[in-house]
Amino acid sequence: MVNEQIPFVMAMATISGSPPFPILVLDDDAAVSVAAVAPLAARLGAGLTGAESIHGLLQDWSRNFEALCRVVSALDDAELGKYTRSAFAALEFFDLVAPISVPRQIFEVEGAVTCRPVSSLAGPRAKVPMPPDSTHLTAGTSLAAVVGAPSYRATHDEAAQSVAGLMVATRYRDSAGGVVAPALLPTGPYFVPMQFCPPELTARIAFNGETGVDSAGTSAAAISALQKVSRECHLFPGDLVLMPLGDQGNVALGDGDIIETAIAGLGQQTTNIMKESTHANSRD
Repeated sequence: MVNEQIPFVMAMATISGSPPFPILVLDDDAAVSVAAVAPLAARLGAGLTGAESIHGLLQDWSRNFEALCRVVSALDDAELGKYTRSAFAALEFFDLVAPISVPRQIFEVEGAVTCRPVSSLAGPRAKVPMPPDSTHLTAGTSLAAVVGAPSYRATHDEAAQSVAGLMVATRYRDSAGGVVAPALLPTGPYFVPMQFCPPELTARIAFNGETGVDSAGTSAAAISALQKVSRECHLFPGDLVLMPLGDQGNVALGDGDIIETAIAGLGQQTTNIMKESTHANSRD
């Protein structure tokens, strides 16, 4: 067990068009790549596995989370952290993309359990293409639970152990109620380990900086949602389980509209809608 856990969040980032890589973000918005702290983890006797992505780290999350906690705590030690601290940079220098870009499965719990295609996933700054046969889109706030251990027919305690962390998600629907088109599910910017998530969650989604819809939920709801899905399906590390926070917005959105979705303690994303024929890279 980790005796003292200094809070941190994680993200997938790029610099100048580089391939995405995982970073640690501390509460002063200082960030460092996981690759840069991996040698420190090894010196502490807590080597990381799957460190090329958050999805990779989730494959042995219990062990990797403890290792990351030890690393973050060691950064406060003048001797242990002296070389690694020089690798930190301000968060603003990184471009953040979807924390989990290719989960094996995406489930949504809204009464019944349904599935979404992985191709609907996008990042926190996505340009969301409006399907050509749709007159408008609507948007609402969702909480995304990230699975950190295999789970099937889980008890409540087992489900609690299986939730690795939480993310912000925006759930778009087309004018026919469809959710399967590309980039209709922006996620991120952060993956927040469950141990650092606030128990009470407050959310707000705003349209063009004017009309806002407030909602609320709890971190514990993620555990119940995962348990419900596990009654019917096998869950694997890196899978996503979504649950809505509040109702789907009834504001008709179209080309050029800007949507800001935030959950206190989990982060904020800003996405905008574009006609499908003109969008650049919907998965950014």
